[in-house]
This record gives sequence, structure tokens and C-alpha cells, in this order.
Amino acid sequence: MPEAQHPKHALPLGYRLQEYELVRVLGSGGFGRTYLGYDHKLDRPVAIKEYFPSDHATRRTKDFSGVPQPIELRDKDKFEWWQHFLDEARTLARFDHRHIIKVYDFFEAHNTGYIVMEYAEGEPLSDFLDRKGVLTEGELKEILFPLLDGLKVVHGAKFLHRDIKPGNIVIRAEDASPMLIDFGAARQAIGVMNMNRAFTFLLTAGYAPVEQYPPEYWPRRDLRQGPWTDLYALGAVCYHALTGKEPPEAIARMINDPLVPLAERCSEDQASQGFLSAIDRALQVDEEARPQTIDAWLAELGPKPIPKPIPPRPGETFKDCAEGPQMVVVPPGWFMMGSPSSEEERYVAEGPQHRVEIGYGLAVGVNAVTFAEWDACVSGGGCNGYRPNDAGWGRGRRPVISVTWEDAQAYVSWLSSRTGHSYRLLSESEWEYVARAGTTTPFHFGETISTDQANYYGNYTYGSGRKGVYRALPVGPQGLGAQRSPEGRKGVYREQTLPVGSFSSNAFGLYDIHGNVWEWTQDCWNDSYLGAPGDGSAWLRGDCSVRVLRGGSWDSEPWFLRSAHRGRNPTGNRSLDYGFRVARCF
Repeated sequence: MPEAQHPKHALPLGYRLQEYELVRVLGSGGFGRTYLGYDHKLDRPVAIKEYFPSDHATRRTKDFSGVPQPIELRDKDKFEWWQHFLDEARTLARFDHRHIIKVYDFFEAHNTGYIVMEYAEGEPLSDFLDRKGVLTEGELKEILFPLLDGLKVVHGAKFLHRDIKPGNIVIRAEDASPMLIDFGAARQAIGVMNMNRAFTFLLTAGYAPVEQYPPEYWPRRDLRQGPWTDLYALGAVCYHALTGKEPPEAIARMINDPLVPLAERCSEDQASQGFLSAIDRALQVDEEARPQTIDAWLAELGPKPIPKPIPPRPGETFKDCAEGPQMVVVPPGWFMMGSPSSEEERYVAEGPQHRVEIGYGLAVGVNAVTFAEWDACVSGGGCNGYRPNDAGWGRGRRPVISVTWEDAQAYVSWLSSRTGHSYRLLSESEWEYVARAGTTTPFHFGETISTDQANYYGNYTYGSGRKGVYRALPVGPQGLGAQRSPEGRKGVYREQTLPVGSFSSNAFGLYDIHGNVWEWTQDCWNDSYLGAPGDGSAWLRGDCSVRVLRGGSWDSEPWFLRSAHRGRNPTGNRSLDYGFRVARCF
């Protein structure tokens, strides 16, 4: 926020409150303000709410730098209601529910109170509705029912929100789930102080029921606040979501109510009559005519929507069946595919470099498919009954070898049928994206490689800075590889595969992405990247009798293990160093 817009009396940005550094002001109101903060102890963003009722306090500063001094009180007795603000924070801190804002900390400083809360990336429901327009019953239930689950926990503790409105509901960016924020504790405190002042910031017109107004507005003197108070506000939120308009202010509805019931206003194509009538009941002006509890209202609202499966987050691992491969979710992003002209042992098929974006949910096998996983396919009637020879090295957790591209297709077909999810080979661009895992060096661990990091032909080194000797390359996936290798200290040449996971993973959680076995990809062979897709999809034009292999193997010189190196071979070829890894989208 520019300095000219910095709210009056707000603490200066960069100021430290204990371990919390203030980053910017998120919002201000008559009761105080909320800051975006950074927790230096736990390395995370937080929201920090400061109790600062503008009618009762001002802040002095020592000099132009704006270093804050304790708050100067105009009315000390009234301002000390911040103790009630912290009491309510203590109550909120007991709640641990995904759809209720989480309180991390609260404390006293500068003669007032502060609450440190979860900072939720997302957009307010008010913005969501402006962007999306009116909702259907199914869409609204996906927001309403999770909020009711969370609010039920709050009501069970004899606590009310008192300020539910679209601006106090956040739709998370990560999974579109709703979260109730800003529990209005300070509003309640200020309201108790002075029930005769203007109420523009104490409640939100259209969403607050009559019992939240001062007694002089009440139709009778025995109005009570309770769970039905929050249900009115939620009913008003539903009204807004279904019609695109806020309901009339509650005190304007006490005589000649202008509100048209939803059951008369909305079509059955948008929502069922039972659902609309339940919302109309929550919007009754008379608090005794409303449902008195969340359970009572839920019984009227009808069945809960079938919950959508929550997609796993980047870094999370899962298995779709016990005998299938373990998968890890990789983060979306973009990278420059191919190698720069300056990269040692680069060859022409690795260019030109081009941008590729992986803008979708992608999960990749943590390891290359193992013998155990392949044998489960055969036992399950798949993989054409083919049992590849293990060359006497062992089966189990060693990567399956001697498989063709067609064999790999048979495995992903069986796995898709077994799990109900669409498994496949990685595209070539996906393979390089997950191999690099955010790096731009020849290997994900840097400029060089050693046999302590991967399984390969360790009689040669890469990146030593010394010129090597020329030698002829064998026919195989190396294809158009360079004819010179840098000569240096020899490593270990193990002359066979190792069990998967024998070395450290890369930043995306993938093991053995360099070496052990060459990995088949989905792409047809092309001699360069001219015309290659930039969206992560497989390139299915070119010579499709030949497919791309990546990663090098136990029998490859180190330069073939580079993230950018491209191998290829006919789809029907088998070799002791050919394997594969699987992927699926979600």
C-alpha cells in the first residue's frame, strides 16, 4: 500500500510485534484493522487483527519515523474493553476446524489487544459472487454446508459469529473450500460500550437480524440473540447468492415486509422448493419463527451434496491401489525445455529451447515401475502375461527391465482398469519438467554428477572441466549423442540395476530420475523441438515407430543422464536397461 494511503493510526509497515513483522494493511474499520504479517519464528504468513476503536483511541508517535508509542486513550474505561476482545480470542483459539479461521496467538501490546490468525489465500465470497453471478442449489450447498459444519462447533461452545456476510467468507484458492473469518468480537465489545452511537460499523445492513440492533429498534423488548441470529445472516448470504441482490435491512422489514420469498422468486431449475423455503424460514424477522439450531435448519435444507474428492496437494503421495505404484503430486509451473548452447555435451536435438507450461494437476510415479508392480499386473491378467527376465539381479523393488514401449502401454492400460483412473506414460516435456524440479543445471543436483548420487557407468565423469578422449558410441538410445566425453576420476560401475529409491529424491520427490533405467515416454521422435507443443502434451507427430527415452541407465555414461538429453528407440525394442514411469492427471 502506498504511504499516502496508509490508514491513520495504523502501525508502520515493517514494524515488529513480537516475532511478527507487519507487511501491509489488509483492511480497516471503526473497530480496528487487520494486517498481513510474517511469522519469523514459524516462517509463514499470518493475519493480525488489532483492536483499535477509532471513537475511543488515537495513537501518538514520537517523531516522523512513525515508531508507535502506547495508545493515547480518550476514554480509558471504555477502551479497556479490549480485554473482552482477547477473552473471545481465547475462545476462538480452541476451535480447530477447516472451515473456521484458525487463531494461532493473541497478546497485549501498546495498551491494546492483538489476535494472530491463519492467513487464507483466496477471494471473499462477495468477489466470487460478483465474478460468477447467481448460484444454483448445488453450487450454493457446496459453500453453505461446510460453513454450517464449522459454525456448529462454534455454537456448541456457546459462541456466536454475529457478523456473517459475503465479505467474511473466504473461498480458498487452493481447493475452492469456504472459510468463515472475522468473528466480530470487537464489534460486540464496542456495542456493549455505547448502544446509543451510530451503528454503521457495528452490524451489516441486510445481513444482521433485528435483535442485533439497539433496543429502540426492537418490535418488542424481549428479543434474544442465539444460533438463530447467525442463521439469519447465513440465510441472507444464501439470498444474495441466489438472486444477486442483498435482502432489505431487517428493521425495514418489520412493517409491510418488502422481501419477496425465494420460493416465489426463483425457478425450480435453479433450486428446489424445499431448499428455497428453508432459506425463507431462516430469514424470518421474528427470531422465534426461525430454525433455532443448525441441526434444525439442516433438516429443512435437504440432503447434503455428495462431496467432491479433494485433489491432493503438491508434494502429497498416494496409491490408487495396493499393488500399484506410489504417486506424488508435482506443482504446476513452467520451464525452458531443452539445453542451452553452452551446456557441455549438448547436441542439436536438444534445441531450440522453448517454454513449456504444466498448468494442470499432475501426479507422477515416485519411482520407475518395479518388478513387483509388473508381476502384480501379470497376476491380475494384464500385461499380456509377459514376465520379463530379471537377468539374475533380482525382482521385487528393482525396476522392471526388458520392456518395450508397447509393454509399457499394456501396463498402464491394466492399471487404469484396475484403479478407475487414466494412467499413462509421461510426455517428454512432463518428464523433463519433473526431472529438473525447478532447476536449470544439467542434473537436478547441480552441474556435475557422481555415483554417490545415481547409478550409471561410473568409469566416466561429467563436468570436470578437462577435455576427454573420443570414442565410438554403441547403437542404442544414445542415438545422436556427442563423440567426446570429459575424462576424470572414475566412480563405481555397478553393472546392474539397483532397487528403486537407492539415492536421494529431487525437489519434487522423484527417485532415480537420473540413471538406473531409461524411461519410455509417450512422444514420437522428432530431430528437434521446432513445432513442439508448449502445453505439456505428448508430441504425437513425427516418426511414431520410434519413441523417446529419457534419463539414462546403469550402463550409460554420465552425459546421457542430463535432464535435457533425448534418447530414442523403436517401440518394439527390449533391453536390460529399458524401463518406464507412469503419470496421471486429476
